[in-house]
Amino acid sequence: MGIQFEKVNFKYAEGSTYENAALIDINLDIELGEFLAVIGHTGSGKSTLIQHMNALLQPTTGTVKILDKKVIAGKKNQGINSIRKTVGLVFQFPEYQLFEETVEKDIMFGPMNFGASKEEASEMAHKVIKLVGLDEDILSRSPLNLSGGQMRRVAIAGILAMEPQVLILDEPTAGLDPQGQKEMMEVFNNLYEKYNKTIILITHDMNHVAKYAKRVVVMDHGKIVYDGLPKELFLEKPLLKKCQLDLPDLSKLVVEIEDKLNIKLDNEIKSVEDLSADIIMKIGGEQVAK
Repeated sequence: MGIQFEKVNFKYAEGSTYENAALIDINLDIELGEFLAVIGHTGSGKSTLIQHMNALLQPTTGTVKILDKKVIAGKKNQGINSIRKTVGLVFQFPEYQLFEETVEKDIMFGPMNFGASKEEASEMAHKVIKLVGLDEDILSRSPLNLSGGQMRRVAIAGILAMEPQVLILDEPTAGLDPQGQKEMMEVFNNLYEKYNKTIILITHDMNHVAKYAKRVVVMDHGKIVYDGLPKELFLEKPLLKKCQLDLPDLSKLVVEIEDKLNIKLDNEIKSVEDLSADIIMKIGGEQVAK
């Protein structure tokens, strides 16, 4: 059992700045082991949706099932703290939440808060620091003396130290340079492929959606307007335009080449190498035939 939304509606308090960033009749089933991207324009309801996934927000009406727990509108829901251990939520710029004097202590804070001994928490810190691509010697350093990319990895390690089954990431590459973005996304993909973590990614970067996500949900004005494969979404030009979403760079290139050369390329193209080979086959084959 993963995460299920059943007829979930949510509205912020009257007069709230976020009053319009609501959820409307959400039905969604996320299985464990998925790599899911959640996309949509600013104010579409993405952040509201994911904050229901670890019970930071509770539905106005409807039910959210989170692993073996139910969060039901209008009821006093028990066991919410355990939900936040099994479903880790990484907000934008998580490095701003670092506060301990060493990296190790910062990572240990979460496990100890959930009952781990100091020794167990330290052992976990040494384990997860490697999962985010950092060396163990960084554990003795102050988190405030690290680079921006290192600080973000440390903050993510602190979430992983609680051993969540599901990792929710809200714009995790925001503010990083292109190389830093690539390295960070490879960390998440490694957690998905090698350690079977369920990854739920909020992003504005359609290149990340195309390369990593196996499924994509599009939000628009609090509603789910698409739920399916990324490659099929990229063919839905009117929907993309309506939801103010762009195509991935490679898809843009494919469209431009198709228009200029008046040919139809393979929808399964995933790399520049694939694109080059398909162009050669289509154009070269025609030239050979002539």
